[in-house]
Formats: sequence, C-alpha cells, structure tokens
Amino acid sequence: MLCPEEETINMPSLAREYVESLTLEYGESLTLNCPECGGHKKFSVSNLDGTLVYNCYRNSCAVKGAIKTSNILQRMANDIVDRMVEDFVLPEYITKDISNASMKRFINRWELQNVALYYDVKDRRAVFPIYEKSRMVGAIGRSLHDNFPKWLRYDKLANYYHYRIGEDISVGVVVEDVISATVLATEIPKVTGIAILGTSLNDKHKDYLKGFETIVVALDPDAASKTVAYTKELKSYCINSNVIACRIEDDLKYKRDNDLKKLQGIVHGTD
Repeated sequence: MLCPEEETINMPSLAREYVESLTLEYGESLTLNCPECGGHKKFSVSNLDGTLVYNCYRNSCAVKGAIKTSNILQRMANDIVDRMVEDFVLPEYITKDISNASMKRFINRWELQNVALYYDVKDRRAVFPIYEKSRMVGAIGRSLHDNFPKWLRYDKLANYYHYRIGEDISVGVVVEDVISATVLATEIPKVTGIAILGTSLNDKHKDYLKGFETIVVALDPDAASKTVAYTKELKSYCINSNVIACRIEDDLKYKRDNDLKKLQGIVHGTD
C-alpha cells in the first residue's frame, strides 16, 4: 500500500477519474471492481487522513496511487470559478471616462498615466481591471474620497486572482496592493509587479509565480510575518525559482529611495 505522502504512482486516467468521483469519509474503505482491468472486487480504496489510497490486487494490473482530497476539492473549485469568470462584466455605473477632477488628481498623484483605469461613477472610485490570459476576470476599485472600504472588489473571486503589471517574465515582485504594483513596474524596468489581493497564497497564485526565474516578496513593513510565510511557502512550491524576501522601510507606492535601490539591487543582481 502506498504511503499517504506520495501524490501519485503509476496512475492511469481511468483509475484516477474513478477514485476522484468517490465520496469516502475519513477512515472509510471500499472494495470494488477495478476500473482498469475489470477485476471483480480486486480494487480497494481507503481514505487515510484525507488521502484516497487505492490499489488493484490483480497481478496483471497492479494499478495503484494516492490522491489528496484537498486537490480534488481545489479542482472542483477551479471549475466553478472558471464558469463564474465567463459571466463577469463591469457594472453599468463603471465608465471609461476618467476625465473628472478626482481621477486626474489620483492619476497624477501616483503617476498612473499609462495604466488601464475605469471610473466608478456611483461610488467614486478608481477601478483597476484584472486580466487573465487577455480576458477581464474581475476589477478592484480604490476609494477617491475616503469612503469605506478603501478597496472594493466588483467580482466574486476576491481571493482567487491577482493583479499584475509589467513586461518581464524573469522577475516577479509580490507587493501589498495594486498601486504599489503599478509604481514598481514604472520605477524598475523589466519586472512584473504582482498584488495578491487577498490574505494568503492559493495554488493559482503559486502556479503563476513559479514561471519566474526570480520571485521577490516585498510586502509592507507591518506585514513582516506574512513576508516570511509567503517566502517559505513559495520556496517549497516554486523549486526552480530563486525566492527572496526583501524587507522594505515603507509602502512601495511612496517610492522611498532606499527601498527602490534595494529592490533594484536584487532585481539586477547587485545586492
């Protein structure tokens, strides 16, 4: 029998799909006909602490494997999210017209002249669209007049997607918020600024980040513990990437010289 820590071993698709369709309580076991060879009552499946461990006892088949139930749930959640994304459209009160005085002040304050933006007429917010593979999958709005909340999501996927901006695919810098991501991409050429838009990393975030040669975690100073946690998590997940924690003195959107120089040194290999 497989050790539960083993993710998959010799796992043909029929057996995998069959096991994924089953619902077993913790500690429950079943003896079934094998989906691969058809062996009568030769196929066993057990839920061992959240891992579905299975094996065919027919010598000519011997299919076996293990699947974490959390992975099954994640795939189911991804399928649901993908269907939700197809239905996303901006509310009617969000316009492309960003010529009003409040938006102009906001754009000039953070030097966002080259950033895609919309305006929320109803709630008076600067709206940043969120794209995935050239498709708008959501949007996040920043208050222009101190109304609550400061940041507002217009989609139902608040912790699923991330906001990213930049040109380079070799260096990704994880930051605290959308404005910091845009400032970073403007101030430091050839990097991608990435705002997670949630309190934790999910597999979709990590799958995207592992495409970078270098990943820099540069969250705000008051998020030191989260910086450590993100760095540790990414090092174990993105094994082919160089993951670096960067302690900064202030929120990156304020463009402190020391912070920008430190990041430039990391990005360009001089620090």
